[in-house]
Amino acid sequence: MDDKVYNNMWKLENYDENTQSSLPYLTLEILGIQSLGADLAANYTGKAQGIVICLRAKYYRPSQKLNGKGIPLPMQV
Repeated sequence: MDDKVYNNMWKLENYDENTQSSLPYLTLEILGIQSLGADLAANYTGKAQGIVICLRAKYYRPSQKLNGKGIPLPMQV
């Protein structure tokens, strides 16, 4: 697993959408829900979950350095 540091929030959100949003999208697919609103909710849920994971990493691993780069939080918005 690669510990990355994201330069801006857009890159972090893009990564989160591609990784964390998969399960909510799959859940909608299994339930047969086809709605733009549901897709947006799944997208935002995945992004929020990814951001929370980064924040938890900062809290639980404050003294660790990730490849000498620090905690993987965006430096710019």
